[in-house]
Amino acid sequence: MRRRCSYLWLALGLSSLHPVCAATDDATAAVPVSTDASHPNQTAAHADVLSEHIHYLSSLSRHHQHPQGLDQAAAYIKTQIEQYGLPCAYQNYEVAGQTYRNVVCSLSAAQADNTDTVIVGAHYDSYADLPGADDNASGTAGLIELARLLKQQQAQLPQNIELVAYTLEEPPYFRSEHMGSAVHAQSLSKRPINVKAVVILEMIGYYRTEAVQDYPLNIMRAVYPKHGNFIAAVGNWQSRKLTQQYCRHMRALQQLPCERLTAPSSLTGVDFSDHLNYWAHKIPAIMLTDTSFYRNKNYHTAGDTLDTLDTHKAAAVIDGVATWLQHGTD
Repeated sequence: MRRRCSYLWLALGLSSLHPVCAATDDATAAVPVSTDASHPNQTAAHADVLSEHIHYLSSLSRHHQHPQGLDQAAAYIKTQIEQYGLPCAYQNYEVAGQTYRNVVCSLSAAQADNTDTVIVGAHYDSYADLPGADDNASGTAGLIELARLLKQQQAQLPQNIELVAYTLEEPPYFRSEHMGSAVHAQSLSKRPINVKAVVILEMIGYYRTEAVQDYPLNIMRAVYPKHGNFIAAVGNWQSRKLTQQYCRHMRALQQLPCERLTAPSSLTGVDFSDHLNYWAHKIPAIMLTDTSFYRNKNYHTAGDTLDTLDTHKAAAVIDGVATWLQHGTD
């Protein structure tokens, strides 16, 4: 662990306040999805259900110039999660006279007066008029499946859980106050909750056993795999404990390798999703990702389709999140 930190730290020329560490060791009605006899294992995420959600979402035009498609996606997400008994609401806001909305759903911890909260989010919009199966129908599908898994364990949850499907993560609104996650993060200061962690599901469906993996720094090739068959947990220094916890649970499940990266936002790609808006409020937040364009060359193209994804491995990512949250983030 220390050697990996040192190599990457020196490569970036960063101060000791910002080390870089790598580690591998430690509104239309939705069609209900069946979760009964056809799925005997109810405590694990289902690859075929993830596929159904991704198929539906990637069939919609989910970008800022097509608000009707975004509304249809939001309604689908809300209906799917509500069918598991979770209360959900829209968080509406306006941009240039047009209403956009996040979908916010919640589960209460076993202890009624507990204000500790973990937020799990994924953006449901796509870039331009593209299918966006991996980016980010895969993360949104995972969010819906996570709702089912956590609802079954609600009586044992050590912390409150808030599931949020964000809008307007993609350009032209990326890094602006109009991102759905920016609106949500800003709203937290007005609520009597203690946010312990934020987990962003950002592109969790693309895996390859071949040597297809790229990195923002050449030196990273010496410490990370060449193949693209792992999930990455990415955080800043404040969030390093969260990446450790998630990868520890993934390792215990033995379903999919997990790689960790602790780095500042100056490293290209580290803050390329909704977690950046929680970092701005000094809230610990991590991104779970298949590494986006560093692996998936279909990123922001018409080739980002369901048939290129491995939903069994995406299901493993969600199993890891569910297991982790059932144990708590402390």
